[in-house]
Amino acid sequence: MHSPTPLAQTANNVQELIALIKQNNTNSACTSTLSANTIDLEGYSFPTGEPAAEPEAAPASVPAQAPKSQSPAVAAPAAAELKTGTKYSATLSKCVDGDTAHFIIDGNTYKSRFLYIDTPESTNEIEPYGQEASDFTCSFLNQGNITLETDGSELYDKYDRLLVWVWVNDKLHQEEITKAGLVEDFYDYGSYKYEAEVNAAMQYAKSNYTGMYASLKPAEESKPAYAETSAQTEQDSQAIETNEESRNDSDKSKDKQQELTVDEEVDSEMAATEEEVSDAYAVTGLIVTLCFFLLPWIKRSIFGVNPIIAHRLRARRWFINVFLFVLYASMWWLVLIVIFIELIHLFKTRRRLVS
Repeated sequence: MHSPTPLAQTANNVQELIALIKQNNTNSACTSTLSANTIDLEGYSFPTGEPAAEPEAAPASVPAQAPKSQSPAVAAPAAAELKTGTKYSATLSKCVDGDTAHFIIDGNTYKSRFLYIDTPESTNEIEPYGQEASDFTCSFLNQGNITLETDGSELYDKYDRLLVWVWVNDKLHQEEITKAGLVEDFYDYGSYKYEAEVNAAMQYAKSNYTGMYASLKPAEESKPAYAETSAQTEQDSQAIETNEESRNDSDKSKDKQQELTVDEEVDSEMAATEEEVSDAYAVTGLIVTLCFFLLPWIKRSIFGVNPIIAHRLRARRWFINVFLFVLYASMWWLVLIVIFIELIHLFKTRRRLVS
């Protein structure tokens, strides 16, 4: 502000000067940033004697703080803290896969590799039976108290994993998972304490076709799915045939029972008929025999004609006639013939006498 204009000289202070500039200046880019700090009065004093305002001092820069120090990572326990050929009580920290886990010993966490066995992968790469091996290990490690036993000449492998035999209560994990058929190979970098037990467990798995060794089962013992389906179909067919035969036998039995019932009814009717016939036969015999014994008396007394045969078939003694009566009644058809002969004789004789 080298030479203030008459309008600017009317301002009594910086604030009035800013108001006048904003009111009369059409440059919005200039007025938008206008403030007491951006106006340079170059020693000009307002009529009221107020000195030019000093520009506001820039705030002092805050000194950069040094970055906070991070807590150092917990270092892995030194190998000297543990000894080979020693047992340690441990607790499970984390399951990894079938042959790896994290254990806590005396407050320190150790990533541990199980000695001697090698199970299928289930972490970066999923191999057949890898997940089954991992599930078996995690389940096994949660079944009781864990004891880790170091063995061999080396305490750690090249990946800084603690090499251990793993006991849960009194069961050796490496032996149990091998029996389950979930160990595919062994690594043998030295002489280990329980190799014989684990090798025997491998023979057991292969002999009993457990886990991944089920495919070793002979064809006659391990039938393919289609054979099982065929066998099942055959069993179903046999069951259906058996049911049909059973129904047929039942139907035949019912038919036979009905036939027997009908036969019994027929036999019963025939027996009743025969009984009736027998009764009629007996009655007829009695009537015919009685007529036979009365016929001679009737011919003589009523018609005055002597019999020609009937009187000769009788006796004078009564008990003999009783016997003859029974005999003639059983042969009444013969007696009936004699009666017919006597009647014919009577008819002819009476006709001759009348003529």
